Amino acid sequence: TRLAELKRDDDSDDDSSDDDETPLCQLIDETGNIEAHLNKIEGLTMKDEDLVLQAAKHVKSARLMRKFANSKIELAKKDRENTELKYWERTQTIVVDYCQNLECLHVGDEQAGCTYYWSPLWAYVFGVTDASQTPEKLTAYTYPEGQGKKGANNVVSMIYRWLQQHG
Repeated sequence: TRLAELKRDDDSDDDSSDDDETPLCQLIDETGNIEAHLNKIEGLTMKDEDLVLQAAKHVKSARLMRKFANSKIELAKKDRENTELKYWERTQTIVVDYCQNLECLHVGDEQAGCTYYWSPLWAYVFGVTDASQTPEKLTAYTYPEGQGKKGANNVVSMIYRWLQQHG
């Protein structure tokens, strides 16, 4: 089956950090024990099988991206320690991401009562850190949904501000 082909292709891949686990095994069972789930897999329709294959490819891709990111972080840490390198010759690695949206109570004038509120106010939190620093220090930017969304302009503005403060 196509699942067996994916497992065979995955087993022959040298990029895996753990030879005993494939992304498909990890997807199905964190222990890597696929044997307990073979009956469930064999009963999958082609559509279900495609979804499992897509998920397995996603996990494999995520592992490769994590491996690449870790290599750049290690290079940035080594460059930071190397006093012979000029600042502009160093590898710089910053990590940025939004956390889960925060739901805040909104107690505006139009609320139904003192213990019930109509709609929550969402707050966005965006974090930036220099991965080469030890210990890493997170700078978090927080703003309510009324001041902006999670678009490219907001992200670039926060990264630009962080670079002005730390660059």
